[in-house]
Amino acid sequence: MAKFELDKVQESKYINEEGKYTLKIYGVAKDENGNTTQLSANKQTEFHKYLCNTKEGEEISVTLYCTANSMWKYKAFLSAVGIDVNGFVLDTETFDPETLIGKKFVGEVRRCPDKINIETGQPEPSKYFEVVKFFRES
Repeated sequence: MAKFELDKVQESKYINEEGKYTLKIYGVAKDENGNTTQLSANKQTEFHKYLCNTKEGEEISVTLYCTANSMWKYKAFLSAVGIDVNGFVLDTETFDPETLIGKKFVGEVRRCPDKINIETGQPEPSKYFEVVKFFRES
């Protein structure tokens, strides 16, 4: 049984404004078995989820799917963190996403698309944000 001293627990702060942020990868999310290459809910698509933060401690995650149609985004991400993508082969059986921990990049953050309220039929602004573009840190 776990015990927690709640007065020592710090609240997470998430990025909640659009803009460009210098981000540092501080971790990679793992599934219930400890795997860094996870499977989507339908168990069809592999993905990696990078945990990032700003120097002020604001957090955001970057989920990158390992499919032919999504590899353009993964390529841009790897290039932004300083990986030479020429001749690079991303094999989910051998690539360890944790090798990117500590790397920095600049991310352009945007609010996620609005959702439609099924009861009213009206759009509701999303409270979530995502990194939509990646750039090398200057």
